[in-house]
Amino acid sequence: MGIFYRFPINSQESIQQCFDIGSTGSEMDLQLTKDSVLVLFHDTKLEDGSTGNGIINDKNWDEIKDSYHKTPLSRKVKVVSLANLLNNINKSDYKLVFDCKLYLGTGKNYDRFLHTYANALKNIIDLHQLNERVFIESSDTNFLRVLKTKDSQLKLFYYPQTFEIGLETANRMELFGITIPNEKINKEQVAIAHKHGKTIAVWNVSSENKNIEAISKNVDFIQSDRLKHLLKIFDLYQK
Repeated sequence: MGIFYRFPINSQESIQQCFDIGSTGSEMDLQLTKDSVLVLFHDTKLEDGSTGNGIINDKNWDEIKDSYHKTPLSRKVKVVSLANLLNNINKSDYKLVFDCKLYLGTGKNYDRFLHTYANALKNIIDLHQLNERVFIESSDTNFLRVLKTKDSQLKLFYYPQTFEIGLETANRMELFGITIPNEKINKEQVAIAHKHGKTIAVWNVSSENKNIEAISKNVDFIQSDRLKHLLKIFDLYQK
């Protein structure tokens, strides 16, 4: 539902509402615990957005599962694992976009961490038969390479600093697409990406004017913070 909704991003309440009002999918941030549980959370440290503390990769899930999001309107909204979300949400045929946050715990080996993270992701995708509906984002090309070794059919998006770097990397690595801030890509670049067979997702779409701007570029996915307005434009909004 975006950053302006009464429930926080990455909460089950916000994601379910996103689906309920007509969205075709939802983006969510994923982090990995010490015991390989995938958790929906954006910030580097738990204390920056919840009642917990520390880095998620330094914690087991049992140490996190009773943490609440720390926002004025949602003090009883729990931090949720991906497994719990998928078990409890009405997900039907919705698209799920996983923004993989690779925040490493203390004293960990990064290469081993990438493989552990990729295994956890692949296991849950297979368990819930999500292959055709999951899109995975990362700014780390090493992680994207690891994911390709686990399953070459995964729909992988590279998050670059510039469009030019993104297109070159996506072509060279044979990735599914590019995810990029709305202000860092124009209509002509979207057309070029499409000629190369790449899917474009934009984010940082935080106003009604930016919704219209993103639509005018002919991008494939719009990760909007003004979702109701966007859905109404396409006559998809369901009260």
